[in-house]
Amino acid sequence: MNTASRYILSQIMKPLLVSVAIGLLLLLSERMVRLLEITLGQTQALSLVFEMLSYLVPHYLGFALPGAFFIGLMLGFNNLSKNSEVDAFLAGGIGLHQLVRPLMALSLVFMVLAIAMFGYIQPYTRYAFYMLKNSINTTAVYYLAEEGIFMHIGNKTFSLDNISRESKQFQKVFIFADNGKKSHTTTTANSGRILERGVYNLPVLRLTDGKVMRVNLPRPGGSGAEGAAGKGLKNAKVSFYERLDTLLGKEAGPLRRERGQSRRELTLMELWRHIDNPPGDITRNEIVSEFNDRVIRILMIPVLPLLAIPFALSRRRGYRSYRFATAIVLLIAFNEILQNGRRAVMLGAMPPLIVQWLPFALFAGFAFWNFYRAGFTLASPTLDPIWERVHAIVKRVSAAAQKLIGIQT
Repeated sequence: MNTASRYILSQIMKPLLVSVAIGLLLLLSERMVRLLEITLGQTQALSLVFEMLSYLVPHYLGFALPGAFFIGLMLGFNNLSKNSEVDAFLAGGIGLHQLVRPLMALSLVFMVLAIAMFGYIQPYTRYAFYMLKNSINTTAVYYLAEEGIFMHIGNKTFSLDNISRESKQFQKVFIFADNGKKSHTTTTANSGRILERGVYNLPVLRLTDGKVMRVNLPRPGGSGAEGAAGKGLKNAKVSFYERLDTLLGKEAGPLRRERGQSRRELTLMELWRHIDNPPGDITRNEIVSEFNDRVIRILMIPVLPLLAIPFALSRRRGYRSYRFATAIVLLIAFNEILQNGRRAVMLGAMPPLIVQWLPFALFAGFAFWNFYRAGFTLASPTLDPIWERVHAIVKRVSAAAQKLIGIQT
């Protein structure tokens, strides 16, 4: 690596790292407020919040890394352009295509990092975050419960009286479990207490001295006259107990769910293997849309230097802010197009070649074309005439407004 390459990288890395740090701080601080609400009343709530935030770092890093890389490139080359250092490089025989070489090497490093983030780290951390959040949500309902107030969690509605949060004991328990089209279960108890079991302290209710009434619902298509005549009571069964343990949430607690029931919990290779045989309730369109979206977001990283550098350079100092804003809007618009394309493929409305790969091809083609014009031709920037018209309009409007205010005063 020569001196020019090291200098270019040194000018880019500082704004890039600052952009990543600010982006992560803003995203995590916004989520931290919601996590504090979830962990309200928990023991060691602060440690739980930081554990959940650690699971979110790969998600937000994958989201913020392309944008931070793009902004770092824009700011770094904008400073080089403002200080006429780019002109000095060009006068010394170092072309724009040579200046971009270390940035392309850096983009490949970020591309490998993106493969690790999108392909493998995010699915596992997303699953761990889901598991921990479900466990905390289940426990939080007990800590936020009010005496004599009906609360709902999962498929259960319950009410507790005489709650003692220090000893985790209560009295006069009523629990109604809706088991779908199969049955309804009503459980009552004179007293009970909460136990914490499992890796994430999944809450279990230990009830004492009560009874359970289970009502089996008639099968669909059965005669309604049977229930109207009262014969449906034969489907009800009442049992008494001295001690009963039951989960506070659904019978299938979060600790029993395996990774891979959501497309976002599948790694890149798992998505590829399951394209023709999706697991669980995931559809083939969901697998295809997720796989293509991740691959495109990985491949777009080497394209960002070619897009950012021409917008960071300008022969007219007054138009740099406009060019910077245009580049940011272009990147945001492309991201929105990718999201809408993924939804369209997921719903089966459009093929991925049209709504995912075609926008990426146009985006990459525009970046290559714009960089070629800036680095290998003497053509003036395409957008400068537009900025001249906009600048003239803004000046006229500003002058008219100042004149109007001056007349009124």
